[in-house]
Amino acid sequence: MAARKLQQMDKLKDAFGIEGDINEGDAFNKELQEQKRQQRQAEREQRQAEREQKQAEWEQRKAEWEARAKEEASRGKEYADDVRNR
Repeated sequence: MAARKLQQMDKLKDAFGIEGDINEGDAFNKELQEQKRQQRQAEREQRQAEREQKQAEWEQRKAEWEARAKEEASRGKEYADDVRNR
């Protein structure tokens, strides 16, 4: 009967998206809650830093692509001018 109750509790945890490492009374442990809060904040900051890095990389690639396109366009114009002047 106890095993069945544990299975039922595990199913409920999965259904409600509750982490498996939660113990009774954790909600009242201010130190633990502060530690978890700080961990979540650090994770958010890490994700933000990763997003900013990806954005900077994308902008760099975009600038390189635009410079290459501009250079190719000017070479095409120079070639057309050469052909006309012959």
